[in-house]
Amino acid sequence: MRILVYALPRTGSTVLADYIAKSLNFKFIFEPFHIDSQYFEESYTDYDIWERKDVVIKTIWGQGGYWYPELKNRFDKVIILWRENVLEQAESFVFAASGGNMLDWHAPYVFASKQIPQEDINYQVSLLQDRYKEVELIDDFKTTYEKIFSTEEDLDRLDTHVGIVGKTFRPMLHKSNKYRRNKLEAYKFLI
Repeated sequence: MRILVYALPRTGSTVLADYIAKSLNFKFIFEPFHIDSQYFEESYTDYDIWERKDVVIKTIWGQGGYWYPELKNRFDKVIILWRENVLEQAESFVFAASGGNMLDWHAPYVFASKQIPQEDINYQVSLLQDRYKEVELIDDFKTTYEKIFSTEEDLDRLDTHVGIVGKTFRPMLHKSNKYRRNKLEAYKFLI
């Protein structure tokens, strides 16, 4: 089975795709269409991306252009992941982007909204709102950051959608990972 996690940025998509891959014992391919993918630790072959079975591929909306209609047909299961709280998403995106190093985007951090220029947040909110209009038009399996990581109300629905039976890796998605008050606490929850 081939699974695509197609997400907006800062929605927990890396953790979600990793959870699915570990739960099903599949290979996890991280953002193969990213413009800077050659800088990531692992390189992927065309076979890995387009033909490999038992794979979870995670990509962010717009990487490689907007080609979701063509891309989804190459997968058995698709998960569209977005975020209900656009402001928090924009703040998180701008905060992570201000670090300057793409390889640090997934490292634990302590969120400090005072460090973020309001005009940058406003700009990101407007971009995300345009993307949400596109999400609404897609008629595939959709869930949100909040329904996976906060209320957990979509976890069983997600597991059923992709065929996860055991709950061994569920702690990866626990809401205690959402807010990190210090770096020691952040590292404590990494799996």
